[in-house]
Amino acid sequence: RTPFGYFRPLCMATFLADLRLWGLSPALFHLTNLTFIALSGVLLVLVIRRFTRDPRLAGLAGLLFAIHPYHVENAAWVAGRADPLFTLFFLGALLAYDRWRSAGRGVPLLALLLFEAALLAKEAAISLPPLLLLIGLCDRGRRPGAAELSRGTLPILGVALAHFLLLRPAALGGPGFAPLSGFGTH
Repeated sequence: RTPFGYFRPLCMATFLADLRLWGLSPALFHLTNLTFIALSGVLLVLVIRRFTRDPRLAGLAGLLFAIHPYHVENAAWVAGRADPLFTLFFLGALLAYDRWRSAGRGVPLLALLLFEAALLAKEAAISLPPLLLLIGLCDRGRRPGAAELSRGTLPILGVALAHFLLLRPAALGGPGFAPLSGFGTH
């Protein structure tokens, strides 16, 4: 649990790992953030190339991602690590799911594990199931059939529900951060 009531144990674990590996060296904490940003850029190139089959577009998207000013905060402010860490696992889950979807065997175990890792890094990972459905709506070749829905989409939704309805409340002793909790009647 973070001081603000967020449930980001994977992010907190990376801070602990940095502390144990580097001591209190801020430069090496920043290096870890830069490494996560660079790896996320590489994964973005792979995802864009897989979805568009256009290496130039993928390279341009990766370059724009890498030089975008948003990442200055994540590299300069060590506490901003949740964003690049979440992005790394989120893109990994998206890529793993699409590769599983192409093979069509079993369940997307790697995608499920990476999705849970993304959820443990930052709550915004909950956007993966709707994104997968949106991709299916926009790309006829990726529309989920009955087998994909039962072996892929439902397990992804199951992980999301288990995370937010069971794991998170059990770890926090309640829902944790609730942005609208101050509104309404008491």
